[in-house]
Amino acid sequence: MPVELEAAQADGCGRIRAFCAVVLPSLKPGIVAVGSFAFISTWNNVLFAVMFMSSQDRSPFPSDRATSWATSERTSALSPPAA
Repeated sequence: MPVELEAAQADGCGRIRAFCAVVLPSLKPGIVAVGSFAFISTWNNVLFAVMFMSSQDRSPFPSDRATSWATSERTSALSPPAA
């Protein structure tokens, strides 16, 4: 990596531009992998908590409003039009 950084600085790039042009492209796969694992881990922790929850009022999701809205939308879409 130092050869590429020296070449970038010789071409007139500053430190930030050299970092963005040389180092960041090689770090992208690692950043994506760590971000994916962090998201999956967090999502699994939420689902684990929801699975063992005893009541709906402690839910981390706004299930009452979302369920009633989804149910009303579903029933209005499936019911025949009013005369």
